Amino acid sequence: MMNVASPDILFYREIWGLRIWVPSIVVIVSLLITRSFQPLQKLINDILDDWSLLTFGFFGCMPMFIFVYFDEINKLYSLFFMVILSLLMAGSVYLYMAGKNQVVRIRILLISIFLIITLVVAGSTIYWLYNGGTNIFAPVGGGIIVYLLLFSPALISLFQRSRKV
Repeated sequence: MMNVASPDILFYREIWGLRIWVPSIVVIVSLLITRSFQPLQKLINDILDDWSLLTFGFFGCMPMFIFVYFDEINKLYSLFFMVILSLLMAGSVYLYMAGKNQVVRIRILLISIFLIITLVVAGSTIYWLYNGGTNIFAPVGGGIIVYLLLFSPALISLFQRSRKV
């Protein structure tokens, strides 16, 4: 990743270089400062108890998914979707945090992520159908893959149940 350039994100067509190591260095320094793996161990135990926490963490990557799908799309066209998607994501986060139990939180994630992915895929596909054409199966397939990846932590509970049997 040190030799990758990201046009128009943070550095205009510059190669990332050593800047790509900043997130890893932050994690290492925080572990050195605390001199304890206890917070990391608690995080792992919490995820094993409630896999929806990991899916909720993955939910934080949705803006990157949205960015990829709306890349090279007219800014005015995408503005409408960005406002709607931002409100939907903020509402989803609020409802998830206010959820009383795991079943409610999982339902909120299922519904909100489905709605967000559907809006993103539909919005970008409709734009490209009217502006040069597109293969409908590629964005829909990509949306399905992202949905399945976001809910892959559900396999944790399946493995736990199979071990108990």
